[in-house]
Amino acid sequence: GGLWSFILIPVLFVAVLGFFLISALCVQSTMASVSKLAANKRRLRRENEREFAINFVALLQQLMPGCCSSDFDLDHMVEGVYTPDMVEEIIDAEFSCSMIDSVICDNIEAVKALQNLDIDPADYGNLSDILDPNHYGYIKVLALVDGLKRLRDDPRRSDVIMVDLMVQSVQDKLDRVWHRTRDILEATGHAHLADGFDSVGRSTVFFT
Repeated sequence: GGLWSFILIPVLFVAVLGFFLISALCVQSTMASVSKLAANKRRLRRENEREFAINFVALLQQLMPGCCSSDFDLDHMVEGVYTPDMVEEIIDAEFSCSMIDSVICDNIEAVKALQNLDIDPADYGNLSDILDPNHYGYIKVLALVDGLKRLRDDPRRSDVIMVDLMVQSVQDKLDRVWHRTRDILEATGHAHLADGFDSVGRSTVFFT
């Protein structure tokens, strides 16, 4: 009996360990397959121009009342009937950032359209800031189309690198401005102000 126990215990241990390893591999494989299917589904949705157009128009229908002229036929827009004048007015439309924020905050249909466009809900609160990087205070229709299409895509490593390079470029320009300002102050007899720049620091001078 002791000999059999000595033999069976390691065998049983190995069998149990093997079972857990196989289960873990199966779970990992299943999760990878599910993730891949979900990614493919998102990719197909993003490549579906018709679905994008339908949901973008649904969003547009909620935004146009805030900026369209009095003779703009919203009923025809809802029915999908567009005259050349309507198309021209839509293309020329400008949506204020405050109006976009208000519509997204209060309009269920607008939020539903954004969800169908695969826009991350975390971006809803600052969508106008994202789509208006130059802080003009308004967003034109074509810029809205382009911005929403970009937000639908998954972030890529190249996007992160591009932003990092842009930040570095801005920092280099700020450094040149700082050095030039210091040289001007010293050349015009205001060396004490230049010394103040050195003691305070560049980042403090420009960002506070």
